[in-house]
Order: sequence, then C-alpha cells, then structure tokens
Amino acid sequence: MRRVNWAEDEIRQLVGIGAITGYPDGTYRPENTITRAEFSSVMWGALGLHEAEGAMFPDTDGHWGQGRIEALIQDGIIDTELYAQHYSPDEPVVPENININTASLEGLQEIVHIGESRAQEIIELRPFYSLDELTRVTGIGDARLEDIKDEGKAYVE
Repeated sequence: MRRVNWAEDEIRQLVGIGAITGYPDGTYRPENTITRAEFSSVMWGALGLHEAEGAMFPDTDGHWGQGRIEALIQDGIIDTELYAQHYSPDEPVVPENININTASLEGLQEIVHIGESRAQEIIELRPFYSLDELTRVTGIGDARLEDIKDEGKAYVE
C-alpha cells in the first residue's frame, strides 16, 4: 500500500486509539496548525476521558471543546495557573521550546538572533551537544549566545 501522506501511519494510530476522529468532511489535515481546543481533544481522546461539566474559563463556555477541556482540567492535565483568565481555545498551539538538533529552518528562526542564514548554518553543523556550541555559527559570539540562553526557547537534546 502506497502512503498518501507523510502522517498517514500516525493518523491511523491516533484513530485506532480514539484520540482523533477527523473533521466532519472526513479529512484529517495534518498540515494545518492545531488549535488549543483541537490539541486538548486529541489528549482527551488518547487518555480515554469522559467529557466533564463546567467551564473554568469564560471563553470555553459553549465552545465545541468545552467538555473535553474541562475533563483535562479536572484530571490535572491542564494547569489553569499557566493561563490568565482565558484558555483561548481557538488560538494555535505554539511550541515554547526549540530543539536546535531537530527544529526546522522556520522553527530555528523563532530563536533570538537566528535568521534564515544562521538557521541554515545550524542545520549544516548539526549535531550540537550543548547550547554553548552555537558559537560555531557565524555571527554568534558570547553576547548573542547569552541572549539565546536568556530567552529560554532553545535547547539541545
């Protein structure tokens, strides 16, 4: 059987465990950005939880993902202290940390002082065993390295 999409095997696994059901039109859209509500729904399904009553956040009240989000809150999966007064269920999930050994060209550019050319150089110089090795990249000296560390996004795994 020929693979139709890069994520086909993963989609089949997630469907198999009940983590996802896809969109109403029968598609899965792995290229789309995933929203907080959609990610919460995947987690909810993967954990086999039941929808819960309530609305900890005013912006989830009446939202299609309300019961799933509440279930994750009640199970301690969503830490409500990480959010001000809103969960923003329709906002995209944005990765906070970036592994410089696996991040895409675009992902690397989310790090302070890393533009397209430095991102490309990082990719070419991989693997890195510590953030300190970023000084091998043209234009990254001690001061820029310190800024990168202070920002807290970049890490090495």
